[in-house]
Amino acid sequence: KRRQYLAVADSYLLKSILIHFCDNALHYADQTHPVKLEVSQTRQTIRISVKDHGPRLATYLWRQLKKRQLLTPQTISSRPQSSGLGLCIAQQFAEMMSAQLGVCSHNDGVSFYVDLVASSQLSLL
Repeated sequence: KRRQYLAVADSYLLKSILIHFCDNALHYADQTHPVKLEVSQTRQTIRISVKDHGPRLATYLWRQLKKRQLLTPQTISSRPQSSGLGLCIAQQFAEMMSAQLGVCSHNDGVSFYVDLVASSQLSLL
């Protein structure tokens, strides 16, 4: 029997982050490359990631978004229809839940993820 972990999160904020990730991933999806939603867990964190097969997000842009140095929306060159505003909002939502946003580039796409704090409360299910 697998042990299920509980996450400490606000359901509205988490749903908003995941909808943003999924909408973005579906924009870059095609018939040959489906979007993948994955959940992994460690003792202290639960990671929910969405993988798409679109162009990579440049590392320097991700760092600027994380530090809020992109104060005005601008087109992100590797993702032409993106200004990064959604990621800035998602970052603020994650901070409100003591969660962390991240991105992993792959040879065939990008995974955006949110790391949530695992709850030490017992599951009643």
